[in-house]
Amino acid sequence: MTMGHHPAIKRLPFHSSVEGGRAQEWECTRAVALCRGSGGAPHIEFTSFFLKWGKWLIAPEPLTLNRYLCVPDPTRAGIPTPGDPPMKAIYLNEQGDYEKFIYGDLPEPVPAPDEVLIRIHAAAVNRRDTFEREGSHGIRIRQQHVPGIDLAGTVEQLGDYVAFTGKLAKGDRVMGVGRGGSYAEYGRAHMDFVAKIPDWLSYEEAAAIPTVYAAAYQALLIRAEIRLGEDVLVMAAGSGVGSAAIQLAHAAGCRVLTTASSDDKLEKARALGADIGINYREHPKFSEQVLAHTEKRGVDVLYEHIGSSVFEQAYRSLAVGGRMVYNGVTAGHMAEIHLGRLWTREMKLIGATFHPSEDLPAIARLVERRTVRGVVDRVFPLAEAAAAHKLLESNQFFGKVILATG
Repeated sequence: MTMGHHPAIKRLPFHSSVEGGRAQEWECTRAVALCRGSGGAPHIEFTSFFLKWGKWLIAPEPLTLNRYLCVPDPTRAGIPTPGDPPMKAIYLNEQGDYEKFIYGDLPEPVPAPDEVLIRIHAAAVNRRDTFEREGSHGIRIRQQHVPGIDLAGTVEQLGDYVAFTGKLAKGDRVMGVGRGGSYAEYGRAHMDFVAKIPDWLSYEEAAAIPTVYAAAYQALLIRAEIRLGEDVLVMAAGSGVGSAAIQLAHAAGCRVLTTASSDDKLEKARALGADIGINYREHPKFSEQVLAHTEKRGVDVLYEHIGSSVFEQAYRSLAVGGRMVYNGVTAGHMAEIHLGRLWTREMKLIGATFHPSEDLPAIARLVERRTVRGVVDRVFPLAEAAAAHKLLESNQFFGKVILATG
């Protein structure tokens, strides 16, 4: 039985002081429990069962928090305190332009029981990071904030539950999706959101992999269910997810069409496995080129992550029974759709997010077999995060922009 799937389980947020007095906020999973304070130390009284290290126990007596496993709230666990060792980081106190970035010292984060602390050697810059910085796309920060989620580095410290499972060890080289920011020398991540990397893989290339491959893998392999021999159109070959999607579709035995803003980017896309490149600057009505390359049939699958600015042309590129899968809207959220075309041509519009805990193991195997790779355009020192954001927003890159922390 897994936590969160039993009908009796309820969740109870509370504060506690644990692990040498470091203040942390937890969300405790329990069956029937009563949380009450006693001399400032919360206790839990159970009348049913409690999960400890994967086993259900009868716990009729009041029990101190420290004796039993609590699942951290991923948005609030691992809060550092001023007494923790300092690390260099990029952080925001408020949103806005590039000058809002601050490079300075922050306390090292504290891993929760199901997390690891990672000495970060490289972190990728994602579009979402720019939205966080500027406060666009509905993203707001309410406190001091370290941007970034993609990271690669070495495991520095294990949470208690991670150590119990034996899944990871101190010193393991890993890549993954972090919690609480990756523009820093140290970061934390849930144990299921990281994967070990081979010795030959650089940290910079490893950091270019987790988010974009998890997104593209979920969109193409899981949601759109691409099949051998299908025609797949990948929008924006030069983007991180575009460069990942090209490689995944090629590995799946599909014929890959792709779009880009320059012939140079299309040449790089062909080196990754694209069969047909379309320069959308020269052909703004790129659906005409798609139809010309598919004998007027259109593509079976279209991977889209740009938004309303390209929706009409993308929609026109679909074959009868075609699937358009979305997991991004960097250039507009609202679009009009011809519903008659949708139902008469039996097409599908599919939404997809990303699920690293489910898909990262498969992606790591593909990387280890050298079937796919991370695509790095340029590496900046951590202190030059503003320059990295400027490059990303200029669109004059191919693949991923990386921050190196040393």
